[in-house]
Amino acid sequence: MRKLKAKNSVTINQELNNVEKQLIINEVDELLQTYCQDCPVKKQLRYERGKSKAHKFCISECSVGKRLQECGRQLS
Repeated sequence: MRKLKAKNSVTINQELNNVEKQLIINEVDELLQTYCQDCPVKKQLRYERGKSKAHKFCISECSVGKRLQECGRQLS
C-alpha cells in the first residue's frame, strides 16, 4: 500500500510540474507574439547594427527579453 501512495504522489507532482511548465510555455508564446514579433526596436537595430547586435540588445537590455530568460530558467 505504501508503494502505491508514493507512486501516486509522484504522479501528482509530475502532473503539477507539467501544468506549471505549460503555463510558462504559454507565457513565452504570448510574450513573443505580443512584443517581439513586430518589435520596432529590434527591427531598427538589425538594420543599423546587424542581427547579432540586435539579439544582444534583446538579451541584455530589453525587459521582455529578460522575462523570457527567467521563463527559460524556470523550465530547465
